[in-house]
Amino acid sequence: MVEFKFNMAKILSSDFVVGEDTLQKLEIRESGQGNGFYYFWDGEHNRLIKRFVLGESKSGIKTCCSVNFIEKDGKYTPRLELSKRKGEVLQKDSAQVNSETKTISSRIDLDDCHENFWLLIDYIYSMKNVDVPKSRLKAIGQDERELLDQVKLSRPFVQKVLTTFDTPEAQELLIQAKQDDVNNLFASVKQAKNKKALAEVDALLEQNTSEHKLELWIKENDWVFGVEYVRRLDATRIGIHEDADLLVESLDGYVDLIELKKASEFPLFNYDTSHDCYYPAAPLSQVIGQTINYLRLMEANQAILKSEDGLDVLKPRAKIVIGRSSQFRDAKEKVALRTLNDTLHNIEVITYDEIVARAHRIVKSYDK
Repeated sequence: MVEFKFNMAKILSSDFVVGEDTLQKLEIRESGQGNGFYYFWDGEHNRLIKRFVLGESKSGIKTCCSVNFIEKDGKYTPRLELSKRKGEVLQKDSAQVNSETKTISSRIDLDDCHENFWLLIDYIYSMKNVDVPKSRLKAIGQDERELLDQVKLSRPFVQKVLTTFDTPEAQELLIQAKQDDVNNLFASVKQAKNKKALAEVDALLEQNTSEHKLELWIKENDWVFGVEYVRRLDATRIGIHEDADLLVESLDGYVDLIELKKASEFPLFNYDTSHDCYYPAAPLSQVIGQTINYLRLMEANQAILKSEDGLDVLKPRAKIVIGRSSQFRDAKEKVALRTLNDTLHNIEVITYDEIVARAHRIVKSYDK
């Protein structure tokens, strides 16, 4: 049986400076060490965050807050540890113990009382007469929680909307809004966001930018694959291969794979002069072979993926995004791609130009 392994050991953990680094880019991921702990992941800088720096004195002593999560029934509960550090060295404090001065560690963990800690924080935020630091990231009160529970929307979206209404009266109007009204607002904002993203990728293609930026754009805008997929899954949780790109859940609840290769890959096909036809070039043949193997591994380990990761795998399908159709040398090369897709089993090869064309059609159809 093929053993699935984590690859997070290769990823460096580093401090996150609150107030300088971008909190909105963080997401929760498993530690990769099989210990059941989850941490924040900074996708912008490809790093695991275990410690947040809240401030630093002139002498270089940092006030730090370490954060990890325990997962249960799909929910994550945070565990915090406060400390004073200089570099990686934990600082010491003096304390009076039975009339004696002793040196103690400047580290306090809240594991044993984390529930009461968050009850206190939640209560403080809910008090209307308490002035707390304000930012785009906002704690919500009980009334707002009820709105989030009632409206079937993206919770982060509603939280951001609530944050823009900075008076209690305005927030109350939003909370009382009908579900259809808020859903329409959500759809409008999402369409505007998609239009902005589409303008970004058009500019990337026009500037002949690096394939890395194009690949990153697709990862951040998986809506370009249409309504075929309902959500993106965390590909790094399983060791199909070290640079797993996208795992997605299809409408029927099963897992499919999306492979992102170089947009600059050229040519995708070679020309056979003796038979007057195109055939897959080496890079395209190689990725097709790799993808066939990945799909085989997924099926061979479907029991493990179900029990350990909750992933339903059955006859998985794959999309390979590679190359630019705008670089096809003639119409026969376009025909060769369509013919190839017709002969492949559960695999579709798509160029980056086709992906962008699909995105334009999606945006245009929703404009109506």
